[in-house]
Amino acid sequence: KFNSEILLEEHGPDTKVTLRARMATREERDAVIKFGANTGAQQTLARMAAHVEGSEPELLITRSFDAPRALVWTAFTDARHLMKWWGPKGVTMQVANMDLRPGGRFHYSYTGPDGNPQWGLFEYRDVSPTERLVFTNSFSNEAGEVQRAPFNPDWPLKLINVWSFEEHAGKTTLTGRGRVDNGTDAERALFG
Repeated sequence: KFNSEILLEEHGPDTKVTLRARMATREERDAVIKFGANTGAQQTLARMAAHVEGSEPELLITRSFDAPRALVWTAFTDARHLMKWWGPKGVTMQVANMDLRPGGRFHYSYTGPDGNPQWGLFEYRDVSPTERLVFTNSFSNEAGEVQRAPFNPDWPLKLINVWSFEEHAGKTTLTGRGRVDNGTDAERALFG
């Protein structure tokens, strides 16, 4: 037996949902976490998001790594690691800045064989260390201003991404879900 609290907070066009369960003892809490309550709650909220957000086209990426969750998290959230793997094969990445917190930004560029840099931007909305990242990503200019994609003016200006990190038996599954963020009909049609 435990008490549950559900907190709903508006953040611009988004709603932040916080679930909190209070157990009588620390041992009961640890047993519930070991059972997988955190993972179950994340999965439940993901299904709720799909229900309330409608049937927007979504890009789903899942990959399992033979590495602990803390290491996979670090590879995704530490600029020194991101520079080694983020972006298409054969590009050189540079990080302009990285501020990993809600409201923070990751501004970067990568340069391909043609020598022209392409700028990108993450804007973080939720950072739950080693468990979940929510951020928009977009093309940008060198000053960090959001720009249209160079390859198609109807490509979505921003995509919203939810990345979850789950560890089982020393392996980590990274699941990324992406969809158009407040896009136009043309952007949704192209993405879908």
